[in-house]
Amino acid sequence: MQATLLTGALPREHGNRGNGWYFRDLGEVLLWRQHNALVGGDKLWDAARRAHPGYTVANVCWWYAMGAQVDWTVTPRPSTRRWPQGP
Repeated sequence: MQATLLTGALPREHGNRGNGWYFRDLGEVLLWRQHNALVGGDKLWDAARRAHPGYTVANVCWWYAMGAQVDWTVTPRPSTRRWPQGP
């Protein structure tokens, strides 16, 4: 959903289908693997900069912040806590 809001495209167009990926070898879903390059297509800020050259972009708490071509990025620090595994 976040990639759809970012691009205005459907998942079949931007290629992203989730916020986390299941790693079989670890048996868990890991988040914070969201590099901006994982989302294909034109980003909202690219369109804004074409319409208004010099447009300043702040990426605030957006999943796909890593590697994004923005002026400012504010994002929460990912948790490094490991939750206990079940039996």
